[in-house]
Amino acid sequence: DFSLDDLKALARLDMDIFFITGNHEGYVKGYRKQLDRFKELNITVLDNERVALGELNLIGVADEQPSGARVKTVERLYVAGAFNLALVHQPSIWDQTSHYTDLMLCGHTHKGQIFPFNFLVRLQFRYVFGLYGKSGAHLYVSSGVGCWGPRMRLGSKNEVILLEIKPEPLASIMAD
Repeated sequence: DFSLDDLKALARLDMDIFFITGNHEGYVKGYRKQLDRFKELNITVLDNERVALGELNLIGVADEQPSGARVKTVERLYVAGAFNLALVHQPSIWDQTSHYTDLMLCGHTHKGQIFPFNFLVRLQFRYVFGLYGKSGAHLYVSSGVGCWGPRMRLGSKNEVILLEIKPEPLASIMAD
């Protein structure tokens, strides 16, 4: 039910837009070719790559690889002295990579999506929704905008987050 036409409005925005894959892209036939079309829309696909944006090191991790490979990708793309922001679909690698990231943004859990299955999600994932912090590193797990399975939510809400990163206030805003 998804078309790249749904994203055409993004091409009109005067800002950089970055994309990483999640676990559902693999269900779409020819999704790699679709990712190539993102360039037409000014969307940069970070496929185990990083982009330097001033003092910000933006790390994008592809979800289609095993957990251990995702950890190694974060380690490999880390830049000492930069603010390392990692875009990683599944939050399950944060414990192994938090010392390489200042901030990791994730999704995947849908905040449980449907009551009472949200309890099962909490059993499987340590980080389900919201802001977490330890040793100066932070993780935000978003409930996201979509669904898996049934196209409904019960006991969780969709969200789009707007994150503004500023050099100094970040430490006080995101204190552990």
